[in-house]
Amino acid sequence: MSFWGIKVPFFDIQAREFMATAFFLIGHWFQKRCFIFAWKYVLIMAILLLIVAQFWSSSVLYFSWEDVCPYIICAIIGTLVIINISERIKRYDNLVTRFLKYAGTHTFDILTWHFLCFRIVTLIIILLTNRPIDHLAYHPVLPNIPYLWIAYMCMGVGSPLLFVKIRESLSAVVNVKS
Repeated sequence: MSFWGIKVPFFDIQAREFMATAFFLIGHWFQKRCFIFAWKYVLIMAILLLIVAQFWSSSVLYFSWEDVCPYIICAIIGTLVIINISERIKRYDNLVTRFLKYAGTHTFDILTWHFLCFRIVTLIIILLTNRPIDHLAYHPVLPNIPYLWIAYMCMGVGSPLLFVKIRESLSAVVNVKS
């Protein structure tokens, strides 16, 4: 009804809410199926996704009805690429796969602490470049600094995982003494 501009009392479903609902339904549908493709198709999907991402962008903050279909299509393609890469990676046992499994098991810890950890990187940049301390309030990261995403990623993922490892180690020591 919102799409056609028809006002319905107590309901104001816009494009973002519609998209979120579509993602829940698509996720439920995906959960019941297996979508493993040959490498050539995964590569084609990844290239297609990268090309589309260069020419079309969208922000969840400023979302319009025209963005819904392309966003969902790109998200589905991206999900299929990630599922296929993950299926192949999990067959191996090496440092990368062990790290990915560990990070995957502790996703909630990463989600809980990553923004706070971003502030540490921002504070370091502020101190090194003599920026005003007000820049610490930029959310989530300082804008327009190339390659700084690497530091944010390392701190936003690494620090929570390090805290988890320390917590696990301390728990093991406390349990041994008990």
